[in-house]
Amino acid sequence: MPQRFRESGYWTGAVGKVFHNQRTDPGALAWNEVLRFENDELPMVTPIREKFEHEHGSIATGEARRMWRDFYPTIAPQTRGQDAGRGPTGLRDEQHSDGKNARQIASWLENKAYGNQPFFMACGIHKPHVPYLAPDKYFEMYPRDELMFAPASLEHWKHVPKIAQTKRYEAFGFKFGEENDDLRREYIQAYHACISFIDAQIGIVFDALQRSGHWDDTIVVLISDHGYMLGEKFMWGKVMLFEQCDRVPMVIRVPGRTQPGSTSEGLVELVDLFPTLAELCHVPAPAELQGQSLSGMLADPSSNGKEIAYTVVTRGDELGQAIRTQRYHYTWWPTGVELYDLSTDPDENNNLAKTLTHQKTLAIMQGKLDEVEAKAGSRKR
Repeated sequence: MPQRFRESGYWTGAVGKVFHNQRTDPGALAWNEVLRFENDELPMVTPIREKFEHEHGSIATGEARRMWRDFYPTIAPQTRGQDAGRGPTGLRDEQHSDGKNARQIASWLENKAYGNQPFFMACGIHKPHVPYLAPDKYFEMYPRDELMFAPASLEHWKHVPKIAQTKRYEAFGFKFGEENDDLRREYIQAYHACISFIDAQIGIVFDALQRSGHWDDTIVVLISDHGYMLGEKFMWGKVMLFEQCDRVPMVIRVPGRTQPGSTSEGLVELVDLFPTLAELCHVPAPAELQGQSLSGMLADPSSNGKEIAYTVVTRGDELGQAIRTQRYHYTWWPTGVELYDLSTDPDENNNLAKTLTHQKTLAIMQGKLDEVEAKAGSRKR
């Protein structure tokens, strides 16, 4: 998408995690400018690092570098990285990578980095991805003893295929089936703190749009790439096919077209963004796009969305596939299936796939999955 916009005369710029990492980012093919930032060093780490370097030498090279890499995750929960790191950092907003991301976008807007060209900017916010790190003040907004959540149900583990399950709870420090409310509150507090931190960074971008005079001529899209489990069903993390992991925020503001506060219950997919933005910006869309423009829904939120939303995840060499209609969520795994009636069971606790009264619905959903799979060119079963 950014490549097509650049080829159509747009100045394109990206910060942060837009593509997954630098190896997958197309670089100059798509962007006039692309930047990635890191958090500043945590204040708690500085004296520990200085002592380490005094004893072993610079952490930037040689054996000391390897030793530091092994030692760093043991310093504090904040330094555990992907292994469920969490906690207040002691840093200011602008010292976090996401704070730098938002301020870079603001700088491009206010300094007119795009010159006389229209612009396409992507701000790849990383949080609330693990590790759950944010400035201290956002943790203070969510006292742990005031956080509310339901006990984790183990029903899921009784009636769904084993391949659909994940033991990610182990990385978060939980033992299967054992409640640990104090630890769960730590994670929920940290997750909420990250969300509020990101809200503040998005506000910086919005303020810059207004100060630069572009609030009324710029389309704004806010999306996420996936949802997250925070102990529900005794599961933690992502890469699952539950509604809580598949469904993502999607907020689109088109000056002169969208109405403030309007919402739609219609089904849409992330692949619809490319054709939508291409149509709204009069950019030629590639013929092979699988999505469909949402411009009609933006003008009339009551109009129908798609009949089906499609999602896949991998389990090693295997593929799990799911389709979502307005009422049902159907998931196919190589070793079994799941069917949930979201109108009566929005938390997806009751798998209806083996009940005799739902066999007709199961067959209909399987047929719809076969159709969408063929269109998407997914791996054949």
